[in-house]
Amino acid sequence: MGARRLTAALVSVLALAGCSADKTPPPGAAAPTGAVDAWNPCDGLRAARVEKVLGTAVRMKTGTQDAPRCAFVPATRGAAATTVTYQLFAGGLDAAWTTMGRIVGHVSEPRIPGADGARLVVHTGRRAVAVTGFVQNGALIQVVNVVDPRPYDREVAVAAGTLIMRDLSAHADDAGVA
Repeated sequence: MGARRLTAALVSVLALAGCSADKTPPPGAAAPTGAVDAWNPCDGLRAARVEKVLGTAVRMKTGTQDAPRCAFVPATRGAAATTVTYQLFAGGLDAAWTTMGRIVGHVSEPRIPGADGARLVVHTGRRAVAVTGFVQNGALIQVVNVVDPRPYDREVAVAAGTLIMRDLSAHADDAGVA
């Protein structure tokens, strides 16, 4: 699959998925717990921290309790946008990773305090840089996407994705979800 198609597919699927607390988990997924039933990853994130690392104003969108959403929408047209989703998967990040097939982009395994595993995929294209981070705490796998259109700053997008992964992991541990 071409890099553009993979990035577009990842962003589209994850953006459409929103924050999932589906009561019927996929095969291999853990049964939701009471703490996860009301989970919204945005609860552990702060717009001011995201703004500081991105260098631009954002609005946090959290949806509703029945339809949670976690997104940081840029206040300025053409600035970076961020979404966060999650999935419960008892097999862990390594097992989930093998189901994704060939990944196009630079893949690293950042050390995220409190996390059981983490992956960061960075794809730099002509029109945008796309950063997708996966952070696992127990059966909870949270996914952050940062898409920054031209003129983008790759290092800033990576820093934003990594900061959000750290905050997501810390919140999962603090909330006892992990």
